Formats: sequence, structure tokens, C-alpha cells
Amino acid sequence: MSTQNNFSRSFQANAAMSRGRVVRVSANGYLDLAVVDAAAHVGVLQEDITSSAYENANVRLWGSGTCMIAVTGVPLTAGNVMVVCANGYVSVTNGLAGNSGVKVGVLLENAATNGELKEVAFQG
Repeated sequence: MSTQNNFSRSFQANAAMSRGRVVRVSANGYLDLAVVDAAAHVGVLQEDITSSAYENANVRLWGSGTCMIAVTGVPLTAGNVMVVCANGYVSVTNGLAGNSGVKVGVLLENAATNGELKEVAFQG
């Protein structure tokens, strides 16, 4: 069973979002889902957010350690280098059209279902 090594902080969010999605800081300083080619990706949302502006979101920040992240473009294999894709997902660098090339880290376990949470080792 996968676990994760935490280094996190709270942010306010712009909208409802699901746990395990890559997030970015928007122009108003709140969190939004990561988008392809955005440079402001800060980490991975650690809990579902049901509302917007006044709910504090716990985010696992980029850096050392591991984190459970929502994947897409399956099947994926342990050892794949993961990059940020649309809607806050991650996938392989060469397997999904429209990926950002913004590297997150290395997948530590195989993935067979889009949207499932899988452990990724961050690479700074």
C-alpha cells in the first residue's frame, strides 16, 4: 500500500476541486486546477474542496518526498516520468497529446484506470 511523505500548507481556492489534482496559484493568489503550460504549479491537493473562496485547501508542495496524484493516459508503468496535463492530472511525457512538459516526478506504481490516485516521487 502506498503512503506519502508530507510537506504541505493551506491555500484559499477559487472553486470546488477533487483530491489528488495538481494545482496552481492563480492571479488572485487562490488555487485553481493546473493547466497545460502554466508555470505556477505548486503541488497536489490533499483533500476534496466543496466550495470556493472561503475554504482553505491543504496542498502537498513540490519538493522531496512522494505524493498520491490523479493520473490519466493509462496504462502507465512504474518508472514513467510524469508531467502535468489538463485538469490537474499527470501522465507520461510521450503518451498524451497536449501534455505540458512540466515534470512532476517518477511514477512508483503501475496505473490501469484514468483518475486513480498513484504514488509519484517528486523531482525538483
